[in-house]
Amino acid sequence: MKIGEALAEKKRLQSRLAKCYKLLESSFYYHEKPDFSYDKLRKEIDELLEKIKDFKLRIIKTNLKLDVEVEGKTISLAELIIEIGDTRSKISTFEDLYKNRDDWYDMRDDNVIKKPQVEPEKIEDEIKQLSKRKTKLDSLLQHYNWTEELIN
Repeated sequence: MKIGEALAEKKRLQSRLAKCYKLLESSFYYHEKPDFSYDKLRKEIDELLEKIKDFKLRIIKTNLKLDVEVEGKTISLAELIIEIGDTRSKISTFEDLYKNRDDWYDMRDDNVIKKPQVEPEKIEDEIKQLSKRKTKLDSLLQHYNWTEELIN
């Protein structure tokens, strides 16, 4: 099974688990006959939790053991995932700085102009570079997710 297939199956199982929790909650109290058996739902929930845990552990092991080439360096797939997250965080932070450019006027101080430490164009260029990097890293991750086998 490929990593991507395992991720999709884990998501499917998690969706089913959420439905089972809702069914358990909605059918716990009943008037004449419950819509669903508490014992059967509990059993299915426990089985789903075990399967999800197994997928999570196998995905973690695979991500830690699989070495990939990124920007001239060999890193684990787990580190690639962290790099993508960090890049997304930087983009979000810089976008917020750029969006706040209209708030450079401090209305409490007689419209005194506040100047940014860095010109908006530089922030915009940095966002573009980070976005390109994120796209490249995302594509690389997808490649490995759909070509590499999940470790048992």
